[in-house]
Order: sequence, then C-alpha cells, then structure tokens
Amino acid sequence: MQKLSAVLFMLCTTLATANDLLSALKKEMGQASCEQDTQCRVLALGLKSCGGPEFYWPWSVAEGKADKIAFLAKKYNDERAEQIKSSGELSDCRLVSRPAVVCSKKQCVLHGESAY
Repeated sequence: MQKLSAVLFMLCTTLATANDLLSALKKEMGQASCEQDTQCRVLALGLKSCGGPEFYWPWSVAEGKADKIAFLAKKYNDERAEQIKSSGELSDCRLVSRPAVVCSKKQCVLHGESAY
C-alpha cells in the first residue's frame, strides 16, 4: 500500500509540474502575434509512449523568445517522458503529423488535426 501511495504521489507531482510547465510555455508564447507567415513556427509537445509528439502549438518569433520556448518545451517533454515511464502509460501510437502554420488575421495558426 505504501508503494502505491508513493507512486500516486509521484504521478500527481509530475502532473502538476507538467501542467505548470505548459502554463509557463503558453505565457512565454503569448498570443502568437504575427505580420507574415515567416514569423510563425510550430512546436512539438508531449510524448507518446511509443514515440512522437502528442500535439503541436503555434508560436511567433515576433512575440516569443526561441531559446526560452525551446528550454520550457524540453523540460515539459522530459516531464512527460518521466510520467510515462513511472506510470506505465500507454498511448494510441497514432502518428500526429506536423501541421502547417500560417499567419492569419495577425495570429499564427495551425492547419491540420494536431492543434491543442
């Protein structure tokens, strides 16, 4: 019973940390404001247990700092990897294709099924 409690505590802590990282990432990315398509980027986030990202978010070089966004995304992905390892989580193993991103109405937006 103690072992189960410890695993549940670790999982809850990891979930809170992952959610905090996503919040920090969203704050750093801002509204993904843009003037042209060349300012828009796609960020792969999360991990599936069998490999590949869980979802993608659009962001803009006009608004976000690339080095900070990359750092937060890596930390989030590392947290998800630990969460998957510790919980034994399984995913559907469906490929989540990298979507296109464009500047539409002064905001970077994804085109495809992989928006979050």
